[in-house]
Amino acid sequence: MPESNENKRQAQRISEKKKVEFFVDADIVKAESMDTSETGIRIVTTKPIQISMRIYQNESTWIDYQANLCWAGKSESENMAYGLEFVEEPDW
Repeated sequence: MPESNENKRQAQRISEKKKVEFFVDADIVKAESMDTSETGIRIVTTKPIQISMRIYQNESTWIDYQANLCWAGKSESENMAYGLEFVEEPDW
């Protein structure tokens, strides 16, 4: 039986909701299309899409992070969900 995604995680998850702001680098990112349809396109990139983010600890305190976008998809509630991997030294 294949392992579930939860068992493949490298670090323990803590369920908590905090305010997050994120900033996507304004540079042009080169990609290649894999397939297209009338409603969308699938692309691949040679490098991760890099994001700066701020996670609020409370209303006036936050911590800044750099992250790579790892995956994106719709959640069960049809909202968009994103998987981000923190990076110590961004590539930008």
